[in-house]
Amino acid sequence: MKKVIAIFILLCVICSPTPTFSQDSLLDIIKQFQDTEKQLRYLSIDLLKISGASSSSERDIFYSGIANSIGSSADLISNAVDLNVLSQSIQEEEKYFIVSIYIPSRLSMLKKHIESEINSIQTSYAGINNQAALHLIDKAKDQMRAS
Repeated sequence: MKKVIAIFILLCVICSPTPTFSQDSLLDIIKQFQDTEKQLRYLSIDLLKISGASSSSERDIFYSGIANSIGSSADLISNAVDLNVLSQSIQEEEKYFIVSIYIPSRLSMLKKHIESEINSIQTSYAGINNQAALHLIDKAKDQMRAS
């Protein structure tokens, strides 16, 4: 969430008449988002591997639901990255609307979707008793919250 707010603030600064930051700082934030997305995808794959090793088909439902939520959050983070990258190429006369209305609205919606995915994971969390899987799930939730 802090990163989403930071990106929004950076985008506001980018669109101000006098630039007051380096382009590298925005690229660093975008890189962090991309790294988070990649980590979530790996965690989702690892969770599915643990699920495949378990012998309980009842638990598979919990594993696949949580893996889906983690993958969905990775997609949402990817969308946030795309939104920020594409906003850099917008014409000056259109920037005010995009930066002041559209981007904050979209980032807010993406944040709500990620929060919904975290709640979904938390609901399924009780159905998991494998410590390695619980550790991966906690790590994924931390990554999702941090984004």
